[in-house]
Amino acid sequence: MTMAGTIARASSATLPKKRLQSRNGGFSLLAGESQSHYKNRTIVGNEGQVMLKHRRNVARIIFVCAVGMALSACATATTTVLAPASTGQAQAFSTAQIQSDSDTVTVPTEARAHFEKRLNEYLFAQGSHFKQGDDLTVRYRFIQFDEGSRALRYVVGFGAGKGTMTVEVVFLDKQQKELAKIQVGGELSMGFFGGDFDEAISRAAKEAADYALKSF
Repeated sequence: MTMAGTIARASSATLPKKRLQSRNGGFSLLAGESQSHYKNRTIVGNEGQVMLKHRRNVARIIFVCAVGMALSACATATTTVLAPASTGQAQAFSTAQIQSDSDTVTVPTEARAHFEKRLNEYLFAQGSHFKQGDDLTVRYRFIQFDEGSRALRYVVGFGAGKGTMTVEVVFLDKQQKELAKIQVGGELSMGFFGGDFDEAISRAAKEAADYALKSF
C-alpha cells in the first residue's frame, strides 16, 4: 500500500460525520457509519414517537375525566327525615316496589322518568338485599322543581341560574301503613357549560335509595 493511500484512509476516519436529516425527521445512513449505529438511532427515534403518542393519549384521558367531573362537581343532594323509620326494621324487608304519586308542581316528563330510572337502579343494584316485590312500597312525588338556567350557570356562575328540586318519599308496608317519610333534594349551582340538571336528579334518587337500604 502506498503512503498516500494510508494518509487518505486515516484522514477519512478522523473527519466528523455529518448527519443528513430526512423530511420525515429521521436520519439516513452515512458513509462509514455502521449498520448497528443506524439501527440504534432508528430505535431511539421510534421510542420517542411512541412516548409522544402515549403522552397525548394520557392528556386526552385526563381532559375527558376533567369534563366528567366538572359536569357533576357542583351537583349536591340532601335528605331531610320527616318521620323516621323505627329501629329494628333494617333488613326486615326482602322485596320492594316503586310507585309514583301525584306531583304538587309541574315536572317535565323526562325529569320524572330520569328520577324513577335512577331510583330503580340504585334500589335494586347488585349487592342490594331488595328484590322486586311488594313487601315495601317506595312512593314518591315531586313537591318542588326548578331546573334553573343552564345559560346563566355557564355565563355567570356563582349561584346564578341555580336549579333545585325536592321529592317527598314515603315508605309503606303491605297494608299501606306508613313506616317513614323523607324529603330528598337536589341542587345544581354551576358546572361545565352550565352543568346537567340530570345529575342533581340522580343524586336525589340515590339519597332516597340509600335511606331505604339502610332503614329497611
